[in-house]
Amino acid sequence: MIIDRLQKEILESENLLLDLSKQAFTIKKVDSMADWIVNVLNEDGTLPTYLHFPTERKLRTAIVTLIKNVSGLTNPLVHLLSNRIGVYLGTVDDVFLHPLRSAVLDNIVHNFTPLNKLLHKHKNNFKHVKTLLIIANALKENNLDIYKSHLKDTDLRVVLRALFQDKNRDDNDAVHAVLEYSFSELQKEMKKNGYIQPHRHCWWAIYTIFREANQNWLQDHKLQLENVLEYLISLPDSNLYPRLDVDYGNVVPEINSLFNEKAWITINIIRILKSDLTAIISVKTIALLKKKAESDIDVLLKMHHDDSIKFLLSKLILLYESLSYYNIQETLKFVGQDSIAVDKFKVGSYYYDESVLKDFISIKAKVKSLLDKPTLYKKPTLGSILLSGSAGQGKSELAIQVAKDLGDLALQNDKQFIKHYFTIGTDITSTETLFEAFSLIDENDNADNLKLIVFDEFDKATFDFYTPFLPYLEKSIATGSSIKIYIFAQSSYPKANMLNDYANSLANKAMRDFLTRLQMGSIDLPDIKFSPVQKMFSVIGMAKARNLDVNEISRKLLAYFALNDDLKNMRQLFANFTDKAEIIQDGLQIKPEHQRILDNLYPNLNGAIKLID
Repeated sequence: MIIDRLQKEILESENLLLDLSKQAFTIKKVDSMADWIVNVLNEDGTLPTYLHFPTERKLRTAIVTLIKNVSGLTNPLVHLLSNRIGVYLGTVDDVFLHPLRSAVLDNIVHNFTPLNKLLHKHKNNFKHVKTLLIIANALKENNLDIYKSHLKDTDLRVVLRALFQDKNRDDNDAVHAVLEYSFSELQKEMKKNGYIQPHRHCWWAIYTIFREANQNWLQDHKLQLENVLEYLISLPDSNLYPRLDVDYGNVVPEINSLFNEKAWITINIIRILKSDLTAIISVKTIALLKKKAESDIDVLLKMHHDDSIKFLLSKLILLYESLSYYNIQETLKFVGQDSIAVDKFKVGSYYYDESVLKDFISIKAKVKSLLDKPTLYKKPTLGSILLSGSAGQGKSELAIQVAKDLGDLALQNDKQFIKHYFTIGTDITSTETLFEAFSLIDENDNADNLKLIVFDEFDKATFDFYTPFLPYLEKSIATGSSIKIYIFAQSSYPKANMLNDYANSLANKAMRDFLTRLQMGSIDLPDIKFSPVQKMFSVIGMAKARNLDVNEISRKLLAYFALNDDLKNMRQLFANFTDKAEIIQDGLQIKPEHQRILDNLYPNLNGAIKLID
């Protein structure tokens, strides 16, 4: 499934970027870029590789010698390498500010700050301030050259960059001037294929127009905009290959790689699709844009690429935007339903998406088999479950709901239900207290009982949690004993397979051996960032918790919660639910003071979805 693939790539890329930033942060007590570069070249970590420094020790030593023994090559070499590093880090802020960035990268800007300070101290280009008004005036005077970063930098890139960097829109004339210029450049591209180089700037320009132009301008130019989009969509990939002409001023030629070119085209296509185009662009063209975006995402995820920080940052932005695109498609499909049979998605008292339900139904069936035929329960491994979910996603609550559901099953089978809930680090803090928990669990042990034991946050144990469990889970069950179901819940990794991969990488195999003993099954709770459907089911659960008789929910309201990228965990979702939603006559609606916001965001979503219990 594409969302699972994107999640895996995002998590791996974010962790790699965090590791690289930590390596950069450790290089301290240097006062110049020359010293910083020498320090990196003398290191054996992954940072030199991801800065595209030489990997062979002899080459590194030669460069260090050239820098440390001042010669005519020293300053030019340091300057070129510093400029390359500056370009590599150019999109760190874009990644940091992206709403779908994980908390893993909270310190990414902080970690790169010492390096950025050295780069700023060293830099002697980009001297000119590039405000929107200044660039608009330079356009009139045909004087953009002084604002270019290298010899073959284009006028269009200077204009688009100014619009991107300068957030001030007070001067309407300046905005109008740069938009008209961007539009005229696209017209020239249509007359002469290849006029705009690199090709990704065509898509940057058309996206900028959709983002910045007012509705009257867009309506007046809708036919021409449609023609531009049809033209760009029709161009073959052969237009994307890197330029072969020599660009002496460009110190980062890999920025024109096929991956980078295609990635930024796709990013801008997705951003165009996230705009409300229905009044401007035909349904046919929108469908073609979607088809191209989905095809390009698939190609890019399989494409060979270079290992560099620049690539990693571009890839993360592509992954975030791709995730956002598929979240929108999933949400629109969900809210387009007339009704939802919510009871089908219930675990305990809460509601979960199909992936959770599938795993839970399988586990529940196994528990039912043990209740029907207790002799099948030969050792605790057969009743052991792994539950995974990132911090803040409701993993502990899901464990409680699983226990509630299985408790109801026990009562239906004339069993007494006993539950033990242990949080590692609070209830169990050492090997000794773990053995005390074993003794408590084994009390009142008879065939009339179904016991459910939760060990929450077992991955956070600061003692050897795993070794004591190896014999405990393998011990034979005496006739007439209770059936015991163990839930081991962890939040270090969002999925069981990721935790298993980590355990297999460790020299100490105790965790690996422990995980192999959890044989009843596993449940992965999706992050609401990666699953808008889970986010919407959580909203339904919150509504039902307030009033069990709620039988319909506003489509606009569900879409708002699902597509609000700032709501990344259950705490934030609950606070926003409390602030924005209210129940009126058994229906969940937006509070009146927020209605206009939703009407503007989702003008084409109307009515409510029926909830069928």
